[in-house]
Amino acid sequence: TDATLGIGVLAGFDVELDPLPGRFRLYDVVGCDDRVVPFGGDYEDALIVPDEGLVPLTPIRLNGHALWALVDSGASHSTVTRHGALAAGVTAEDLAKDPVIEDAVCTASGDLMDVCMHVFAELSWADSRYAQVTLPVVDTQEPYDLLIGNDLLLTRRTLISFTTRRIYRALP
Repeated sequence: TDATLGIGVLAGFDVELDPLPGRFRLYDVVGCDDRVVPFGGDYEDALIVPDEGLVPLTPIRLNGHALWALVDSGASHSTVTRHGALAAGVTAEDLAKDPVIEDAVCTASGDLMDVCMHVFAELSWADSRYAQVTLPVVDTQEPYDLLIGNDLLLTRRTLISFTTRRIYRALP
């Protein structure tokens, strides 16, 4: 049976995502405010800033511009909001030239939304740099600029630590 665990449950744990065996683990970390990474080897880390709704936001750079990203392990693909794309230096004219895919994104309310596909020169998160990243641009009003979905999140073993307010990602 499939189940969905929301942020209200997950925020009480450290969450490990291990893409190779397809494992998802919850660690009940009580009385520990130190960095505890359950995997060996080198890793990078990034800050998590929970907003008032406990939504895990992390700083990223898109085309060299500082933005805020929502980390969402329940989203299959990463997206950027129109506001985020404009803040990253993309013009409305640039977006108008991009190819449009109809009914490409299903919103949280279940509605289908058309998106334009834009190629960004660079996405930087923690110590990682991704060149020529194609992201769907969604025209929604969100408290974040970019959504990091499983296409980026599950490229490496990851620990989302609500205890230390950091995201740890194994280096390749």
